[in-house]
Amino acid sequence: MKNFLIIFFLFLSLNVSAQEIPSSIENHGEMVLIPEGEFIMGTNGEQIKSTIGLLGGCEEWYILEYPKHKVHLPSYYIDKYEVTNKDYCEFLNKAGNQEEEKGVFYIKITSGNCLLYQDRKGLFIPKKGYENYPVIMVSWYGAKAYAKWAGKRLPTEAEWEKAARGTKGWFWPWGNNWDKDKCNNWKMKKKNLVRLMPDIYDGRGPLPGGSFPEGASPYGVMDMSGNVAEWCDEWYGVYPGYPYYGGDNYYEFTHKVTRGGSWGIDMPGGLRCATRSIHRSYAPDPYTGFRCCSE
Repeated sequence: MKNFLIIFFLFLSLNVSAQEIPSSIENHGEMVLIPEGEFIMGTNGEQIKSTIGLLGGCEEWYILEYPKHKVHLPSYYIDKYEVTNKDYCEFLNKAGNQEEEKGVFYIKITSGNCLLYQDRKGLFIPKKGYENYPVIMVSWYGAKAYAKWAGKRLPTEAEWEKAARGTKGWFWPWGNNWDKDKCNNWKMKKKNLVRLMPDIYDGRGPLPGGSFPEGASPYGVMDMSGNVAEWCDEWYGVYPGYPYYGGDNYYEFTHKVTRGGSWGIDMPGGLRCATRSIHRSYAPDPYTGFRCCSE
């Protein structure tokens, strides 16, 4: 009988532990499995010239994407949707709005563009109607802290790009043909969606995750183009074999990278899967949010 009880309680403890791991994932965002394998990352010179001809801009706009190269990744999970104000408030109410650098907090709660607020009791609450909109005005530190709290992490650039473009090297998550109505960008004209936007600037702003199911990535990940740009984990650095590197790139190891473009972008070239944007880790803005990864 004694041995039976020991085995029973051992089984019970193992069962509880097994349930605790996915509960964090279930409570803080649905995730999509990205299978192990190789994909094409970056852009080559010929594609850049073609992009300039089709979409406008100049070589300097796209030079951070050089050169195109193959990357092999193990399997991983990535959030299907960007982290919401509701989820971020849950985190803040547990962790507080910590200051990481002088004057740099997890989220700039004092900004009029922030879609959540702190009430008189000190609770963080989404502004009414914006519970399921992506959190904005969050610093890189605030994104990383949330990911750790949720039992996840921020994606690397490679993980983000593969989840966005798949293995065929597509320009945008849905393919190689631009369609302004497949993502939240400045020129999107769907009136039923525009009227749902908070008025961040000129009547425009982010939208709830999944508002453009037709713009999903090959793996079914939503809003990888437009809506909000997304923090990645590592410091910016040039890709191996970068042809213009002179050892004095000012942005290397001083800036973080955001991916995907945002609702404020009006040029299709800035909304491609390969586009890299450099960003100060301590500079939150109304165009940037994030999503998480896990093993």
